[in-house]
Amino acid sequence: MISLWHMTVVREKMKNGAVSAAAHQLGRTQPAMSTRVKELEKRIYFQIFKRKKGQFMPMPETFFLL
Repeated sequence: MISLWHMTVVREKMKNGAVSAAAHQLGRTQPAMSTRVKELEKRIYFQIFKRKKGQFMPMPETFFLL
């Protein structure tokens, strides 16, 4: 099940463009935000962000999820 917090994390990441900026906006740490994204991906059985050189790039499915 997807929680409201998971969706908030994804929305802030998409809005701010960086995990660290989203973490700052939500008052959390960058590792905590990354953990939530990984947890959500595990729950919904597909990757919502592609990791490339330390950056999270949204997958096409991410736009539909939001």
